[in-house]
Amino acid sequence: MNPKLSVIIPVYNTEKYIKECVDSIINQTFKDYEIILVDDASTDGSGRICNEYAAKYDFIKVIHKEHGGPTHTRKAGLKEARGAYVSYIDSDDYIEPQMYDFLMDKLLKYDADIAICNIIIKTENSRIPLYLDFEEGFYNKEKLKRDIYPNMLFSPMKNMPGIHPSLCNKVIRRSILENVIMDITDEIYFGEDGICTYPCMLDAKSVYITYDKFFYIYRQTGASISQKYDKRLLRKLPFLISVFDTEFEKRNFDGRSQINCYAALQLVFSIRNELLYNKNKTLREKVKNLKEYISQPRFQEVLKTIRYENISKQVKYKIFLLRIKCIYLLYLQFYFKGKILLLKEKKK
Repeated sequence: MNPKLSVIIPVYNTEKYIKECVDSIINQTFKDYEIILVDDASTDGSGRICNEYAAKYDFIKVIHKEHGGPTHTRKAGLKEARGAYVSYIDSDDYIEPQMYDFLMDKLLKYDADIAICNIIIKTENSRIPLYLDFEEGFYNKEKLKRDIYPNMLFSPMKNMPGIHPSLCNKVIRRSILENVIMDITDEIYFGEDGICTYPCMLDAKSVYITYDKFFYIYRQTGASISQKYDKRLLRKLPFLISVFDTEFEKRNFDGRSQINCYAALQLVFSIRNELLYNKNKTLREKVKNLKEYISQPRFQEVLKTIRYENISKQVKYKIFLLRIKCIYLLYLQFYFKGKILLLKEKKK
């Protein structure tokens, strides 16, 4: 007999954290599940730990595969899933014991397609709650169209997506997830969660959303993407936006203004990463390249058509600087803000 829930854990070099992750699932009060560990060619001891769990528990299966990145790894796990519903958990995170009991109860009670809980961002010194932007409850298609979709990718109140892009704080009906993720190219690296989450939301007939249930613990370490240089961000962002455009057009959803707001936030983030952390080029070289980069037609549309009343003053100013290509001043703002935050951390 197949389990109701398949929990898929993509694993790549998380030897330090994977036991806490898997144990948090084993300790769930909800028990009708299987765990699929997908080792994406880890080079540390992660693969060995996966094998140990699979040998000990008959409801745990391990897959070892060639390195293919996050989307490819999630697909590999989904192909092996037998549950009617699917949950992804990142192998360096963990979940609270009641997460699946609560979410599966709502899914089965309302015959919903997706259930969503809230996230705690855990750093070395703090736990930061990420609230959803909507009231808790069951949303049928009519309520989704009226209340959720207009602010799904970007909420003016929060200056961020109304529905967090992460796949990991959601349980999704397998048939809906398969229809979306199997069509997503493996080349997606930056924004791979959102490009799956939002089409699933559009395809769902109904969703249950929590408000004060913080079941998913996202671990943010000093090596997080916001604190080190990643040369792929700028290269992948135009591709990500084009995939968003395509997926929304396929579903006849007019999300252009939301995509533009979402793209503007990602553009600011990616340019900050380039200006502050690329040590292989001089500031002059980076400024020259970035001026050419934001001259791409799709980025010009984003910068010229974005509705400034929908975004905060801080982000509005950064987007204005990009619009007039004043990259040096943008660099100074990033640089001094970073110094101020560093001083605040030292005082703590």
